[in-house]
Amino acid sequence: MTERITMTERITAAAVKCGTTVYTARSHGPAIRDAARAGEATPIGLSQQGFVTSTARFVGRVEAKMIAIAGHQLRPGCSMVGPLYPEDIEL
Repeated sequence: MTERITMTERITAAAVKCGTTVYTARSHGPAIRDAARAGEATPIGLSQQGFVTSTARFVGRVEAKMIAIAGHQLRPGCSMVGPLYPEDIEL
């Protein structure tokens, strides 16, 4: 279930979630590398990739796009639909 997005919530980092552990970085590649170095099973699937918000929530790429739109974080020219990618916003 999607939690309510607050007006002050912002995307703060790209992330991958392995079980209950979340690895964060400026993009997904370094976060995946950190997870692998910590012994997590790879490859890490798209369903495990997302973002962390300013309220410490892990959210998927589509919900992250909605948060980024609400927080005016999208770079000019980025699509308003579909999943969020780290290059779509300033982190």
